[in-house]
Amino acid sequence: MEDANTTTEPAVSAEALDEADSRREEAEDILQGGPRSANRSGALAFLALAVVVAAVLHFYLSSGGGVYLARLDAELLNHAELSLAAMEADGPLWPSRPRDPSASTNTCAATSSSTAPWWPAPPISGAWPPAPGPDATPSSSTTNSPPKWRNSAPDWTRPASPASKRPRPVPMTRKDCNLAPYSRVLLKVSGEALGGDAGVGFDKAAIQMVAGEIRDLASAGIETVVVVGAGNFVRGSEAAALGIERGTVDYMGMTATILNALALQSAVEALGYSTRVLSAIKADQVVEPYIRRRAQRHMEKGRVVILAGGTGNPYCTTDTAAAQRSIELDCKAILKATKVDGIYTADPMKNPNAMKYERISYSQAIREKLKIMDSTAFSLCEENHIPIVVYSLKVPGNTLKAATGAVVGTLVDGE
Repeated sequence: MEDANTTTEPAVSAEALDEADSRREEAEDILQGGPRSANRSGALAFLALAVVVAAVLHFYLSSGGGVYLARLDAELLNHAELSLAAMEADGPLWPSRPRDPSASTNTCAATSSSTAPWWPAPPISGAWPPAPGPDATPSSSTTNSPPKWRNSAPDWTRPASPASKRPRPVPMTRKDCNLAPYSRVLLKVSGEALGGDAGVGFDKAAIQMVAGEIRDLASAGIETVVVVGAGNFVRGSEAAALGIERGTVDYMGMTATILNALALQSAVEALGYSTRVLSAIKADQVVEPYIRRRAQRHMEKGRVVILAGGTGNPYCTTDTAAAQRSIELDCKAILKATKVDGIYTADPMKNPNAMKYERISYSQAIREKLKIMDSTAFSLCEENHIPIVVYSLKVPGNTLKAATGAVVGTLVDGE
């Protein structure tokens, strides 16, 4: 028999036990910083950020931000009104015509007074202004007289010039239309040009004449690169006659170009123009080494750049060096200064019947084996579209004429 003091515990359902377990797990997550705590912390942070943004906006608007925006809008509107008033004071952009009071069908009568002028809107198509009517020129006593034009009224009645009298484009030819001036040129000067009439050694008058031609280019603002030869001392073709190996003779010629470059530098600087000599072979005690970007920098500073040493390799002429350097330095043309005034079908010194070319193509010059430049130089210029002007250096001022597009000597290009 059971004791009377013993109490029976009520039965607990499984759902109640699950709910109790869930609440206990939530409490543990909160105490331990679990995922539920993280979600609530993120929500609180977002709410705090929203409150801060709202406070900043409230402070900005209450401290005059809205007043500033309103003031800016008022200033812009005032500026537009002043501009419109100034335009109206000068008069409209097209002549006005008084409205006909008798025209009851006028659409402007319902919105404007009878004394207000009527300014027709510009037509979308057709002639303008419209044909003058009987009321187009009212008397000066009329209160609604048309305003004056800003300038003198154009002659609308003048007929257009017929198509037959209009100028027609004329096809460009080298005789009647000069070429565009070249901003950067390469001047090729042979060694014989510095040797005078004899073509050997140095001639003071010849060096000063070449320096004067370079001065003309520099004074005209044309960036100038000069490539000098060494024919006044030694030529590669004389190797067999000298009994010296061709490669050695070529190196001798490269060294001689430094002599010519130094002489030319001294003459140009005596005229007041800064120059720099750059050599493809090392001679650091007297000249700078040739570096493409350094040469470009010298020209950008307004200096005349004189290049010596050829290409730095044997079996290459100074004409090939001129073509190569013109490509590297982005020259717009090569000015080939020679003893004759252009390219001839034969040597004019030996054949008086030789005919002069006014214009010739690279391929024709190579095909006919014209000795004014070697075929390698012609090929490089043809591939890179660099025109060559061959002219006489004996005529003062020819170099500047050739650089500015005047018809001088013979033009070699791709046409």
